[in-house]
Amino acid sequence: MINTIIQEVIISPSKGFFESDEKLLQLTEEIGEPLFSIEWRTNTRILDYVKASKNKIVEGKEAKTFISIATVRTAIPWFIKVDCGAESIQYLDYFYVDTNLNYIEFWESDD
Repeated sequence: MINTIIQEVIISPSKGFFESDEKLLQLTEEIGEPLFSIEWRTNTRILDYVKASKNKIVEGKEAKTFISIATVRTAIPWFIKVDCGAESIQYLDYFYVDTNLNYIEFWESDD
């Protein structure tokens, strides 16, 4: 049985391009991880910065753009899906159709 581990991760669920404020850019430089890399998205200092922000979101320079924290169940494969600039967590699941051929079918789920 696979243990379900819950991981917090930074996403930008708003449509448009998120451009960070100076404090977040400085923090990003201090931790030495590229903006929006998976290491940056799961860094405790970045997560704490977002948690400490008003409504637990950090607004971007462009109107209506922001980043926030999503919770991910890591027991199954997941990825960050981008649609018109808006990010969401998607899960990938599959089953074997033919084990001799190692052929699978898969589907995406947001829950």
